[in-house]
Amino acid sequence: MMDSLHSKKPDPAGASSPPIPADRAATAKEQPKPMCKFEQESGPDSVPEAVAVPEGLPAEFDGSEEIDVWWGSYAGRTLLPSFAVCVLLTLVVIVAAVYIQRRYDLDPLAVRYAAYAVAALIWLVQLAQWSYRVLTFSYRLTTRRFLLERSFFNSLRATVDLRRITRVEVAQRPLERMLGVGRINIIEEEKSVPSIELCGVCRPETVANMIREQAKQSLSAPSRA
Repeated sequence: MMDSLHSKKPDPAGASSPPIPADRAATAKEQPKPMCKFEQESGPDSVPEAVAVPEGLPAEFDGSEEIDVWWGSYAGRTLLPSFAVCVLLTLVVIVAAVYIQRRYDLDPLAVRYAAYAVAALIWLVQLAQWSYRVLTFSYRLTTRRFLLERSFFNSLRATVDLRRITRVEVAQRPLERMLGVGRINIIEEEKSVPSIELCGVCRPETVANMIREQAKQSLSAPSRA
């Protein structure tokens, strides 16, 4: 009577449940607990494994392709001193026109228009020079070459291979140093004169260091066919 009571224990709901066979109980203990698909097996501090890059995707730059490093152009503020000269010349023309009109008693209207024509010619020459340099001087540095373009349609071009560069020099006049511009001379091997002279370069020391660095890297890069 007591054995039969111990073999069947009432569940919390008051109903009796049949005993679990020993082989099924052992199998239930050995079966691992299922994991949620978002749960990490190795804990929060585990490092994810590296994922292989599929074939056909572009790899990191290894020196085999030519890539643009820097673009630049002629800095317009380089010609600020010449603009100041134009202002002075305009004042000289005005003073000269007033003096000549009073000294020789000429027609005031004729003298005025003559002064306008001279001043307009001065400013037209200055603006033409400024527009030509700003719109046509283009500088380009790549991982292989340095290119200088001096035309509206990029038809004329000077090119220097970075592997052939021996020196990069910076020249600045006092006014250019105040304006933050200067000139860069790129000298190739076996040449005593600059192969390319860059005028009106903004922050020339920074650009020169960039050219030197790319020239060093081009020497250590794999040979190109």
